[in-house]
Amino acid sequence: MTAATKAKAPKPTNNQNNQVKIIPPPTAIDTSLLGQAVSAVLNHHTKTISANSTTTKKDLLGDDVNITVLFDIARIPKYANPKPKRIDIPHPLATSADAEVCLICKESQKPHLQTLVSKFPDYMSNITKVLTLESIRSKFPRYEQRRELLHKYDLFLADASILAMLGKALGKSFFEAKKQPIP
Repeated sequence: MTAATKAKAPKPTNNQNNQVKIIPPPTAIDTSLLGQAVSAVLNHHTKTISANSTTTKKDLLGDDVNITVLFDIARIPKYANPKPKRIDIPHPLATSADAEVCLICKESQKPHLQTLVSKFPDYMSNITKVLTLESIRSKFPRYEQRRELLHKYDLFLADASILAMLGKALGKSFFEAKKQPIP
């Protein structure tokens, strides 16, 4: 066996009965199968639009039909993790240049982050407010106050170390409005 075949060989593991179980290496996404799935969804979408347009009149707002795509994982992790997984997307979340961003951090990081925002206005001009977890808990204890905070900013960024504690501090309205803090 060569070095290339040794690297690709699956790893054997021993279970309780001293039998060797072969665990295959993680596989990449099959692009041909993915292309077939996308074309099938688009064909179904065009058939649905054409079927709806022949039976009813044209709507005032158009005949757009939403397509929902669901990604699933092959193995369920042992422990729940409140941090979202990063997926690179070609388009930004905040599209406008005048989007207001609120940055949520630890108490000890706030002075440093405020100086960074003031030193680099070209890169961090959208960050209009730096809040700490403690200030959210003290300044926004009521539901109405948290709803006002939700509507005041377009995007919320958070330090990854306090992300698990932000869910309770912000409340369910942030998650229902799809404006939960992004690490």
